[in-house]
Amino acid sequence: MAKKGVPVLNKSKMRVDQLVRVQVEIPNKLSKEEKKLVEELADMSKNKVANSRR
Repeated sequence: MAKKGVPVLNKSKMRVDQLVRVQVEIPNKLSKEEKKLVEELADMSKNKVANSRR
C-alpha cells in the first residue's frame, strides 16, 4: 500500500510503502457449487488454486 508504511527516520511526515501478504485458507469440504465458485475466482485472477495445505 503506497505511503502507508512506517515513517522514514528523521522525516515524520514521509512514509514508505507497506507490503501486505494475504493468505486465504479454503476448507477441505466444499459443496459442488462452492468448489465451482472458488475455481471461477482463481480463473478470474489468473492464479491456480493450490491443492495442498501447510
